[in-house]
Amino acid sequence: MLVAVVIALTVSAVILALFSRVASKRPNKVNLGGRMFVMRQLERRTQQADAGPLFFNDLVKDNRPLPLALAYLGGDQWAALNALPAGQPERCVVQWDQDRRVFVNPCNTEIFAPDGTREDRSIGLERFSAKADKDADRLVVDLNVAYADTLKSRPPS
Repeated sequence: MLVAVVIALTVSAVILALFSRVASKRPNKVNLGGRMFVMRQLERRTQQADAGPLFFNDLVKDNRPLPLALAYLGGDQWAALNALPAGQPERCVVQWDQDRRVFVNPCNTEIFAPDGTREDRSIGLERFSAKADKDADRLVVDLNVAYADTLKSRPPS
């Protein structure tokens, strides 16, 4: 009986040591697995987003931080944006200016519309494919697909 208890304690200690070693590698990051981000409770989140974009700051893509901003554009349209402008340091994540209803880069005061475009309508913030699924009450963001690519694949109207 004593041998069985010692073996059980040893096995438990080994499992605990392995678990703590794996868990300590990136304790504050969320890896996206298949690079899909799913926001549940779409109806409730849509109401929240009427006041301004929803920010998800602890995501990771390609081993780099990905601060994601989800801006509700009306109807079933959402803009899923990389809130860190290309080429900017991590401290330059855009902030929402509620009065003007625009994103502002705190490092250089560049302004972006809620859909991520610059004032001249050129592409500003990296935008990902986002599809509202009202039946499942969720928004699915595909971080593998740029929004511009989804426009190219649509049949002409």
